[in-house]
Amino acid sequence: MLPELNYVRPRTLEEALAFLARYASGTRMVAGGTDLLIELRREGLGVEPLRLLDLSGLASLSGLRERDGQVTIGALTPHAVLAGSAWLEARAALLQQAAASVGAIQIRNRGTVGGNLVNAAPCADLVGPLVALGAKVHLCSLQGEREIPLEAFITGPYQTELRPDEILSEVVFEPLPANASSSYVRLGRREALAIMRLSVSVILFRDGQGKVEECRIVPGAATSTVHRIAQAESLLVGQAVDEALAGEVGEALSARVVRETGYRWSTPYKERVMIALCRRAILQAAGLEKAKSTRATVQWAQGEATAPIESEEGVSSRAAQAPTEAGRIRVRFSVNGEPREIETEANRTLVEVLREDFQLTGTKVGCEIGECGACTVLMDGKAVNSCLVLIGQVKGRDIITIEGLARSGELHPLQEAFVEKTAVQCGFCTSGMILSAKALLDVKPQPSREEIIAAISGNLCRCTGYEQIIQAIEAASAKRAAAGRGGCKETPSEEAKG
Repeated sequence: MLPELNYVRPRTLEEALAFLARYASGTRMVAGGTDLLIELRREGLGVEPLRLLDLSGLASLSGLRERDGQVTIGALTPHAVLAGSAWLEARAALLQQAAASVGAIQIRNRGTVGGNLVNAAPCADLVGPLVALGAKVHLCSLQGEREIPLEAFITGPYQTELRPDEILSEVVFEPLPANASSSYVRLGRREALAIMRLSVSVILFRDGQGKVEECRIVPGAATSTVHRIAQAESLLVGQAVDEALAGEVGEALSARVVRETGYRWSTPYKERVMIALCRRAILQAAGLEKAKSTRATVQWAQGEATAPIESEEGVSSRAAQAPTEAGRIRVRFSVNGEPREIETEANRTLVEVLREDFQLTGTKVGCEIGECGACTVLMDGKAVNSCLVLIGQVKGRDIITIEGLARSGELHPLQEAFVEKTAVQCGFCTSGMILSAKALLDVKPQPSREEIIAAISGNLCRCTGYEQIIQAIEAASAKRAAAGRGGCKETPSEEAKG
């Protein structure tokens, strides 16, 4: 249960800054909510009611673009946009790789770049690549604007230079030139929904003969602050990369990390891991070892875009009005094609409203931290964890639950396939599995097996029935293709609209 909240949803950046200027103390900001809502459930913040400033409606802070020769990423840009962007991959491949490794698709659809940086967790996947890219963060308040290097912005675990009245609006860096190549390698306990334990980001700049002119090596979750390791970088300069040299650099990196952090019980293991990760990242950046493909994860991702970011210039000189805070809110949105309106407490989540108020109990409550996928629904066609979506954040949105898939008493093709392939065992995960599969088939009607596995990686089946589930999704795709009807978009709401 979330603590009591006074909810604030500004219409503009100026309104948000005006509110922070007045109520900086006791206010927290939220966008995707994939970190903050978990924190609030576990620990609260000792202040009730907490003022929660919801930035998710500020479209001007979302998107990718190139401006004045620099890559500009809006703070509210979801990880899924970075992971699915060929435009970004051509300019900073290691950042695209890092974004593709965050959580699973439900988390990537909600979690934002700004949230990843402001939270400043040691395990934040984007920090290492952005430090290697020399990224800077743009901060704004009613007092003015400032831009500082990301390496200086994050001062320690969960600590940053962000002032209480400031908002991180965007991240900027220079795109990598043609002679640069890069790689991001991480260690996690499993392939998806795994917190990064250690990582290494590498960028190589090479001359026409293949010798390294400059390199940048940044370990992640290894030191108290994220920074380049010059002692390791210097070994590569002027050299042509080979396996022996890559291993030598890995040993130098590992030794430097141990000197900075001290020796502890886990050091012998981490020493070997750091050597292996660094060696692998260097070889992949040099094209001597094949990187694990992220294409199965990202090529069907929704939201591929270089959406322009409308810059909020001169914020401090504009008149701004603080929005109203409220403990109860009224929200209008669509559920399975039907308009809905509810007035309720601001601290409730989408899954609570669906189950308790609308009696749509097909959406299950499992972990409530975004790891099991049992609460998965489609929001504007994208899979999300409804346990991590505040009810205020669904204003004007289109929600599809498992109850919305059947048509006139007939099961959806995916539901039929799950029955035919005996892909339903205890059934607890099934609703989320089917909706994650639908999100995939709507944009990729004939996915590969690898793409199917990536699409359902955020849905855990505790009965271990994954093989039948994969077969069911393959069967639904094949059946639709044979019928010449493409994807699986036919829902009651769309039938009514058509």
